[in-house]
Formats: sequence, C-alpha cells, structure tokens
Amino acid sequence: SCEKKENKKIDQNNITENQKKEAEKYNNYVLLYNHLLQIDEYIGYYFDVAGTSEKMKKLEGKINIPSINQSILDGTKENIGKKPEMKELDGAARDLVPLLSEMKTLTDQMTEYYKDGNYYKNKYLRIEMHLKFLEITKKYRTFSKKFKDAFDKKSKEQKNRAAEKIKKEGKLIEYDLMTFIDSCEEILDEIQREKISAENLTDADLAKFKELEAKMTASMDKLKNSAENQEMLKKEHYHSSDFTSFLLYTERFKEAMAKFISRVENKEKLDPKLLQNNPSLKNESGTPENVFHEYNELIKEYN
Repeated sequence: SCEKKENKKIDQNNITENQKKEAEKYNNYVLLYNHLLQIDEYIGYYFDVAGTSEKMKKLEGKINIPSINQSILDGTKENIGKKPEMKELDGAARDLVPLLSEMKTLTDQMTEYYKDGNYYKNKYLRIEMHLKFLEITKKYRTFSKKFKDAFDKKSKEQKNRAAEKIKKEGKLIEYDLMTFIDSCEEILDEIQREKISAENLTDADLAKFKELEAKMTASMDKLKNSAENQEMLKKEHYHSSDFTSFLLYTERFKEAMAKFISRVENKEKLDPKLLQNNPSLKNESGTPENVFHEYNELIKEYN
C-alpha cells in the first residue's frame, strides 16, 4: 500500500485567540496523523519479510519494526482534553492512544530482539511476538482508520476555511500555493481510490490521471507566475527567493507524475525483483510510491 500522504500544519499568524487554539490543537493532530503513516509503512515492511499468516515465512532480508514515538503519544493525550472540542477527532484519538501504548511495548520488545541481526536465537519468543503483532495490527488498522477518516474530514473543513480567508484578504500568492497543493492531493486521492500500487500500476485509469495532471500543471504554472511577479511579491511581503526551493520540489513532483503516466500509458510493468523490495519502491521512478514520496518531500519543504 502507498497510502502515505503527509499533512501540512496551519499557519497561526493573524488569527483570533479562539482560531489560534483551534489551529494549535489541529496541528498537534497533524503530528499524530503523519506518525501513523510512518507506522503503517513499517508494518508493511515487517509483513513483507515475515508474512501475514500465523506461520512465519523463512526470514530473508532485514526485519524492520515500527518505532512508536512516546512524546507524540503524550502530546496527543494532552491534546484530547484541550479546547475547542473536536468531537469525532477527540473520540477517535481517545480510542487510539491506549492501543498505540500497548503496541509500543510490543514493538520495543521486537526491536530489542531483532537489533543484533541474529533472528533465530529464540524460536518460541520470535513466534510469540509475531502472533501478538498480527493480533494488535488488526485492531490498530481499525482504530487508525477511524482517526484518519475523522482527521481528513476536519482537514477539508480547515482548508476550505483557510482558502476563503486568504482569498478575501487578497493574499493571492498564498491562495495559488494552496490551490496547487490541493491539485497534487487530488492525484494522491485518486491513486488511493483506485487502489493503485507498483504491482498493478498499469491498471490505472489513464484518462483520469491525465486530466488531474493537466489541472496540477495549470495550477503550478499559475503559482510560478505569481511567485515571479515582483509587484505581487512586494504587495504580499515576499521575496522571490522565498519560493526558490519550493518551486524545485514542485518540478520534482511534476516529473514524478509524468513518469508515472508514461508507465501507465506504455503498460510498463515493474521488474518482479524490485517488487519484493518494498522500501526501495519510493525511489523507483514511475511508481505510485514515488509520486507519494515526492509529494511528502514537497510538503516537508512547505511546512
């Protein structure tokens, strides 16, 4: 699965006290959301090597274990009780945190066991941990999905509100920036909706992705023009160098998307050997995993 879409934080400048509290609370949930994506990725890496059935596969390749960050759990616990109330999100986080704490106890134990590379030293313990991990990741998927769905809903509300506010205030460069990021997210949403990964990328709906690519390219060109318009930059208190690095990342995303479309169009399947090495797929051009990776790099630069 390549459902790894990092979220961006809300700008907390020029907003009322209540809006500021809401933005702070939301931004804390962004940290948890992005952390869940990391956990998902490493759960995938573990099962690639160990297998998802009760009988473990013969272990060939490095075992990767999710690392669960205690300070994010502590921060989330505190965040739940903060004002304003975000009913659905608070409820989902309240269910998720105890499960993550329980999972952390297990993943810490697994990390300790596997760190010296001697995977076969204690068969009983290895199998016991594997069975517990299978069990807890089933619950984790249910609870983390509930949180992610609630978060995505809140995120859309926040974005629409922020975009309208920015437009009203005449911050057109910032508005173009948000529009561009939204057009990238539409591409990722479509990849997820069609359940496209490196394994089945040639099944992607070519016409739909070409349409989304055209929309993304148009919003990218508009952003570039705004970011090079000296009059607009001056009016909105920017310097053209503020966007230099970000625009390089937009080019990288555009290129990743073009290569993906080219693969789909030419029915260019991936070498089965590459498919076995999940962690490296994000660096393999033309894969949906690479499109997600470049988007996440773009968002890190934006944040």
